[in-house]
Amino acid sequence: MPNGGNVGKFEYLVHQYLKGRIGRRDFILGGLQLGLSFTVLAKLAGPARAANLMDSAPAAPYESPVTKERVDFLKTKPFKGTTINVMVLKATVGDGLKYHVPHWEEETGGKINVAEVPIETLHQQIFSDLASGLGRYDAYMTGAWFYGDFFVPETPYIVEIDKFLSDPRYPN
Repeated sequence: MPNGGNVGKFEYLVHQYLKGRIGRRDFILGGLQLGLSFTVLAKLAGPARAANLMDSAPAAPYESPVTKERVDFLKTKPFKGTTINVMVLKATVGDGLKYHVPHWEEETGGKINVAEVPIETLHQQIFSDLASGLGRYDAYMTGAWFYGDFFVPETPYIVEIDKFLSDPRYPN
């Protein structure tokens, strides 16, 4: 164990967690301070779950845990008449998104158009669309090696997500 063998401290941390005296977050933070792996700690602590989460929406068993409020919201087909245009890498990464498109469309009433682009031109096409101001695409599945380029312009091409996270219509 790293940091001089803090076995006693870890045993105490585990005891506190198992007795319900500290929560999952404090257990993981305490373990990280002892030099343990986040992956191992998260596995030991089990899945994070809010008390009001269902395993999935009844009509969407492929979906991740969801609140009853979110299920009720989706029953209203909230995105009916909305179309989202997404540019993706023409590869297995894009295939992952394409797999879920019909599920999302059925569940929300919205529509998603997926444009597949080869790796050789992905960067050029993303930043050409952004720079043109035409905004043909609402979202891009980009390569991690492009991330820095989204911050270069005077007005970065990044949308702050805090407003979405605080809106109950959007899932955890």
